[in-house]
Amino acid sequence: MFKTKFGSIPKFYVRAPGRVNIIGEHIDYCGYSVLPMAVEQDMLIAVEPVKTHTLQLANTNPLYPDFSASANTIQIDKSKPLWHNYFLCGF
Repeated sequence: MFKTKFGSIPKFYVRAPGRVNIIGEHIDYCGYSVLPMAVEQDMLIAVEPVKTHTLQLANTNPLYPDFSASANTIQIDKSKPLWHNYFLCGF
């Protein structure tokens, strides 16, 4: 999919394993105990750095449309919870 959409193979991949917290969401920051558990789901991201200032995101699930924006003008519209906002927050 990546090569078809972007014209090259990814330079590298990033994988984030999934987990759920049975108890103690965010209280570990204060030194309290938590009970996280791994789950089968994960996120795999294929990356190809480019010299342009354009961020292009694509999802393998057709329910989530592609996203493209200039890296200089990225804005997050809080009234519209879109899938690509997770990436924009970290960008």
